[in-house]
Amino acid sequence: MFGRLATLSKALSRWTLNVLIDRFKFVPVVTPNLVYSNFVRACGFEPYGARTQVYNLQTRNNVCLPGTAEILLAAMNTGEKFNHDELPKLYCGLSRCYRAEAKSRGEKSGLYRIHYFDKVEMFGLSKADKSDDLLEEFVEIQKFLFSSLGLHYRVIDMPPNELGLPAYRKYDIEAFMPGRNIWGEISSASNCTDFQSSKLNISYHEFSVESKNSDEKIDLKRNFVHTVNGTACAIPRMLIALIEQGQTENQLIQIPKVLQPYINFESI
Repeated sequence: MFGRLATLSKALSRWTLNVLIDRFKFVPVVTPNLVYSNFVRACGFEPYGARTQVYNLQTRNNVCLPGTAEILLAAMNTGEKFNHDELPKLYCGLSRCYRAEAKSRGEKSGLYRIHYFDKVEMFGLSKADKSDDLLEEFVEIQKFLFSSLGLHYRVIDMPPNELGLPAYRKYDIEAFMPGRNIWGEISSASNCTDFQSSKLNISYHEFSVESKNSDEKIDLKRNFVHTVNGTACAIPRMLIALIEQGQTENQLIQIPKVLQPYINFESI
């Protein structure tokens, strides 16, 4: 990727991060490019085996290339103990994602399914009774982002047989891609409840007040937080949607207005 297309991809990531940080108050995180396999497995992904989509490095340290910043953002909270009033925690990160995609999926080639790409990820920690609400908030943020870009998209509440190992509930968002005449997935959001946090020992305290006449707080119990994740911007697929939906009669690609402050051109 080079030239104006490369500039557009950088504008996408910068704009998305700015919206998450400034409008929705996410905490930005610079994520590493390597992760230990135990964190990969704790987050619900199998790092080894014939069907794995995880790249492993040939070292003695069981190191992998992360397939999503979700793993890294979860791992950085390992062992954390929060008070209930500290939640929710909202993090966002731009990372390079590596995926050893299965050969059987090769019919969708080009930018749609590749072995590495850049992605802006949202990740949240919540109280157990608030994760459903946080998932809905993430989907509303995704809808705001994609509507701001002028995309035609649809939201799908995924059936149980389409859920990954850690997910209790998942939404996929698909954009229409005229070049393929398909609705292609550009984003997803999942509520993983305590699947990941129980393995990473991420918890929080609930408190109560002993009586109306006392300010003394009584420790009730420690619960595992719930984790929620969502894709804010998967660069290659967003480029497909923007390019194919943004065609003009003059055979140009119109740049969304929200991205124009980040670049010095209005079309490609």
